[in-house]
Amino acid sequence: MTRKILFSVLAFVFTLSTVELLIAQPSPNALADQIKQLTESRLSGINSVEIVTTTDMPMMPDEVVNVYVKQIVDGRAVLVQETDDDSDHELVGGMYDGSFEEIVRGADSVSEDTYNGTRVYIVEITDRDLLNEYMEQDLDFDEEDDIVIEHATLWLDRDKLVPLKMEYKSNPSVGLTFRILAEDYQDHSGLPIAHHLKIELDGMEDMFSEEEIAEAREMMRQVEEQLAAMPESQRRMIERQMEGQMEQFEAMLEADSMSSFSIKVKSVTVN
Repeated sequence: MTRKILFSVLAFVFTLSTVELLIAQPSPNALADQIKQLTESRLSGINSVEIVTTTDMPMMPDEVVNVYVKQIVDGRAVLVQETDDDSDHELVGGMYDGSFEEIVRGADSVSEDTYNGTRVYIVEITDRDLLNEYMEQDLDFDEEDDIVIEHATLWLDRDKLVPLKMEYKSNPSVGLTFRILAEDYQDHSGLPIAHHLKIELDGMEDMFSEEEIAEAREMMRQVEEQLAAMPESQRRMIERQMEGQMEQFEAMLEADSMSSFSIKVKSVTVN
């Protein structure tokens, strides 16, 4: 009788644990619907967002202004980037324009875990077409680079439903892992915005041959020689225009500098 009671209790506990697990881990469709509803709620009192960012990314402007405006697309509110600048520092693109929820909707699985002490949903995606469309549109990957994203893992804050970490793995022939760590979320009129992004690229150093790096160094040497041969006033003017870029270009040739950089928010204005 004692064993029967014990097994009954264990079965009851297991059933409760299973129910709790099913409740805690929504399907990809259900999670995408939650993100959609929460995004529309967050945008209800917002017309536009201006974000000023800085970066230590080599060969990029020290400061960039991005403007996003609310539009109604297919009957729902989304934020659309108004600025059209190839040198922008993206912090919002993809998160509030509807594409983020669609990549979640196409996930293979959703599980629950903790990340840096925060309860998170872990979303696994292997739909190559979906992943590469998202990367090309929102993260500016270029088809000419022969980079094909085959697997993505997202860590979403379970309560706020914002990404804390995103990891994208390419085809083995390229061997690139692209990782984004979103930190220091701050609330702006109900809209959570990460104030610090860390971008890490594993395998970046293997994408350039020794010949390509030597060619880049030679090109930089020629530019320096051309500058040295210019009249002083002209040289100073060009150096002011290129301030810091030569050093950044040289830094790009070092593996450590090519493989990580960060983007930080200076200010956010919401209307």
